[in-house]
Amino acid sequence: RWGIRASYRVTLLAMFFFLMMLLSYNRYCCDAGSNRRIWYLLSLSAFSAALLSKAVVVIVPLVIIAYDWYQGGVTQAGKRLSDKIPFFALSAVMTLVTLFSQRSADEITEYAGGSPLNSAMTMLPVFGRYLGKLVWPADLGPIYKPPIKTAPDLEVMLCLLLFAAIVTAGVYLLQR
Repeated sequence: RWGIRASYRVTLLAMFFFLMMLLSYNRYCCDAGSNRRIWYLLSLSAFSAALLSKAVVVIVPLVIIAYDWYQGGVTQAGKRLSDKIPFFALSAVMTLVTLFSQRSADEITEYAGGSPLNSAMTMLPVFGRYLGKLVWPADLGPIYKPPIKTAPDLEVMLCLLLFAAIVTAGVYLLQR
């Protein structure tokens, strides 16, 4: 029983270090003084701690590129690409370590339904259900084994339309 409670804390720990990294990176970008290098090293350290907590944070280099692009446009994001090299290197190392360890433990699974298309059709309703749980938080247990979809049905099509509407709204708001 204790193991179940403790196992979910890695997500919180990874999020804590991810937010610390983002805050430190923000200070690094905004600081013009002598503390700039310290903020950069702190952001790298927090990123390393987040990676050691949970490997899902390997997306951080893309997040900070998007952050730079949002803050200063494409030209500003392009100026500081060399700052992202250590972040990409840490992500690559963690990706290789994770793949190697899961392959040796035989924990890598195939696509749900056997193909990427079937996996996408299976996960679209899961996306819709989780989005519904944001609006109506009932039955909050995670969906570990969703029903496998091998052909598009009404639920898949409605969730696809919902996903397309959210992406369209996000692009529209980003351009404003």
